[in-house]
Amino acid sequence: MEWRKHHENNARISRWVGGGLLAAAAVYGMLDWKYGWSTRPAMAITVSGMVLTAVIILGTASAFMRKAAFFPEERRERDRELQDGSGQDPFLHRDREMMLMRQGGKGTRALIRYFSVDGDLLLEFRETSRGWVFAADWILDRLRPFLPKSFVLTDRIGGPRLYLTQRGGINSPIEIRLPDGTLIGSCRQDWWKARMELRDGAGLPAGEVGSDDLLGTSFRVRDASGRELVRFYNGGLPSRNGDAFSSDADLVKVSAELAGEPEAYVRFIAVPALIKIVFSR
Repeated sequence: MEWRKHHENNARISRWVGGGLLAAAAVYGMLDWKYGWSTRPAMAITVSGMVLTAVIILGTASAFMRKAAFFPEERRERDRELQDGSGQDPFLHRDREMMLMRQGGKGTRALIRYFSVDGDLLLEFRETSRGWVFAADWILDRLRPFLPKSFVLTDRIGGPRLYLTQRGGINSPIEIRLPDGTLIGSCRQDWWKARMELRDGAGLPAGEVGSDDLLGTSFRVRDASGRELVRFYNGGLPSRNGDAFSSDADLVKVSAELAGEPEAYVRFIAVPALIKIVFSR
C-alpha cells in the first residue's frame, strides 16, 4: 500500500469512529433524558466527554487527509512515458534531503520508500526473501539475523537497479549487485557496536557506517577517504514540509559530493535502508 492510501485509510477509519461516537452520544443523551438513568449534571459530563472525544478523532481524520493530499498518487506509468524521451536516469536524484518511510513489521516483507521532502516517490527498497524466512521470523524473532535475506532497490518507475543478498549464517556480508550480476559492494555489521564496514566490488575498503551515540539516533556514512556522504537521522524532520511526515519517518541528508558522483551514488544510496534493516531503526 502506498502512503497516500495509508493516510486515506486512517482518515476513513477515524471518520467512522468519530461519527459513531457522536451518534452514540446523541442516542445516550436522549435515552438518559427520557428515562432518567443518571442525574442531569452526570449526563452532561458523560455526553460532553463523548462529544469531545469524537471531535478530536474527527480532527485526526482531517490531519490524515491533509497528509494524504501531500503525497501524490502513484504515477509510475506516466513517469515511464515521460522517461522514454527525457534521457534522464530515474534512479539518480540530486535531492539533498530524503525521507525514509517503512511499511511492514514482524513476519512481513520490509518495504522502505525514499521520498523527496515535497512528497515525490524517489526509490523503493523491498525485501524479496523467501516465504519460510518470514514464518521463522514470526515464530522465533531472534533467529532472523541468521537467516538468508534478499532485497531489491527500484527506481521511481519500478525498474530494479540493485539487488542485495545475504547468505544465512553468523554475520554474513550483504552483497550489492547490479541487475547484470556485477558485484559493486558489500557491507558487514561490526560485532560489538552500531557500525558497518563497506567494501567495493573488489573487496577493498570503501567506507563505513557509524552511529553517533549508543542509542543509534543518527548515523554517518563515510567513504574510504573519510568524507561524510550520508547522514541518517532516526525520526528526523526535513527542513520544510515537516508536518507531512510522521515520527516514523527518518531523515537522510545526502552530501553534494555523493549527489554529483553517479558511481558513488549507486554504491551508497541503499545504505540508509540497510541501516533501518540491520539496526532495526
